[in-house]
Amino acid sequence: MYRSLKMLTVVLVLLVAMIALTIPVASAQTVQSNDIVDTAIGAGDFTVLVEAVQKAGLEGALRGPGPLTVFAPTDQAFVDLLDELGLTKEQLLNSPDLEDILLYHVVAGNVMSRDIVFKNITSATTLQGSDVSISVKCRWFPRFRTITVNESQVITPDIKCSNGVIHVIDKVLIPPKDIVDTAIGAGSFTVLVEAVQKAGLEGALRGPGPLTVFAPTDQAFVDLLDELGLTKEQLLDSPDLKDILLYHVVSGKVMSRDIISNKITSATTLQGSDVAIAVEYPWFPMCRTIMVNDANVIAADIVCSNGVIHVIDKVLIPPKDIVDTAIGAGSFTVLVEAVQKAGLEGALRGPGPLTVFAPTDQAFVDLLNELCLTKEQLLNSPDLKNILLYHVVSGEVTSKYIIDNDITAATTLQGNNVGINVQCCWMSTCCTIMVNYAEVITPDIMCSNGVIHVIDKVLIP
Repeated sequence: MYRSLKMLTVVLVLLVAMIALTIPVASAQTVQSNDIVDTAIGAGDFTVLVEAVQKAGLEGALRGPGPLTVFAPTDQAFVDLLDELGLTKEQLLNSPDLEDILLYHVVAGNVMSRDIVFKNITSATTLQGSDVSISVKCRWFPRFRTITVNESQVITPDIKCSNGVIHVIDKVLIPPKDIVDTAIGAGSFTVLVEAVQKAGLEGALRGPGPLTVFAPTDQAFVDLLDELGLTKEQLLDSPDLKDILLYHVVSGKVMSRDIISNKITSATTLQGSDVAIAVEYPWFPMCRTIMVNDANVIAADIVCSNGVIHVIDKVLIPPKDIVDTAIGAGSFTVLVEAVQKAGLEGALRGPGPLTVFAPTDQAFVDLLNELCLTKEQLLNSPDLKNILLYHVVSGEVTSKYIIDNDITAATTLQGNNVGINVQCCWMSTCCTIMVNYAEVITPDIMCSNGVIHVIDKVLIP
């Protein structure tokens, strides 16, 4: 039996060898002897690109030893661009930006499609100096795989040349401008641009960066002016204008993918205060929404030469300290008067952070009725300071922190604890927080030096 199996194995090996001899061996893919320029000329689909390269004086560089990677737009891609911009070919070829546009299509080194796919390359620095973003769809399904460079699609990858490689793309890539020029070019940020210039911040937003700007649209400014009852001129002349604008700017280049993958929940602005960041449905791109405070990001990742713009639908207002926030709300007049009477205003304007459980005016009315006191009697009470300090906790204690950490008590600045009870409905989608016998009716009013939770009863130590 063993001998029969051995004989059968030998016969099979010989048969495979004979078949193999009849099949020609596929030679390894050879690199073309033509350089990048001659390869483009020979293809016949890059006449405008070749003419532009020669016009810009870049032919010598693209014939050099390299290696270089060229994302090469077809003639049709140039036709589409000229139609979009309302230009003639001659106007494009005579543009002072021509060299930058062409260099924005060239990357040093040999970057093959397999490198992009299997090394997970997401960007590349061009010879113009700015990066192009690279993404791969259907990475693990070659028949359906597509590579995009910015908003253009690679329609033919890996055309090997003697000094590099060409990837054919279906759109001309336009190098990004700085944040200010990008905003001006968009046409929907006229108030923002005017405000930036008025506040003397244009130079900073044209600087090297990188910066991340949450950019409110013109409609967002219209909504704000309507809400505040102001004219545009009054806003532009406001002493708070610079702080408002800086509250929209974060140092560094924060892309939406960074927010999602790194689970970023806040960012410190150049104004000094943090903005809160939340992502709804992070794993479902079609439904995903990024929130910055209470503003929606309606267009993300507009890449600029010195950073990135995220378009938002509301103007962000930097938080004020606890006292000014309470004054501005208009529903804490008794609380503010009591704080001032007790000599605690300075403490509540200090650096903190502090957490204040803030009773409304109605809560004080209810207390006065219950105790049969007048407001003046309460404000002159020797217990006033202790009552107020019993509403203040050291540190920034948000509702999320209370719920996530199952907080049941907190020590107040008066010295005694308040009891905390959280009542949540199914799947914790809605929760009610009780502080002693008072209900938190509005949580998490963020201030520059802490947080206010509005309560419906005055707490008595």
